[in-house]
Amino acid sequence: MTAEERQRLVSEAGEVGISTYVRARLFGGGVRNRDALRKIAALHVAGRRVQKLAETHDVDEFVIATTLGDVCTAILGLVDELDDVVDGDEKADAP
Repeated sequence: MTAEERQRLVSEAGEVGISTYVRARLFGGGVRNRDALRKIAALHVAGRRVQKLAETHDVDEFVIATTLGDVCTAILGLVDELDDVVDGDEKADAP
């Protein structure tokens, strides 16, 4: 990733963390829903932190699995929201 791409990514998705999905949506074009991209990035970071916690500390597996499931569900909900925004934009732009 170039410095220019990184700057644009942070500008659009925020500094909290950037998932592959957010990168693809931003640089692939189409999505300009900054709030949704930032939420996805924040949830991505939360999921990664829970994974690291599970690897380094003695935490109940059920608690970790439940928490990661909640994070994944929230991310999928936002992905659907972004897809709806893109679909709406594409329909609105059609002649």
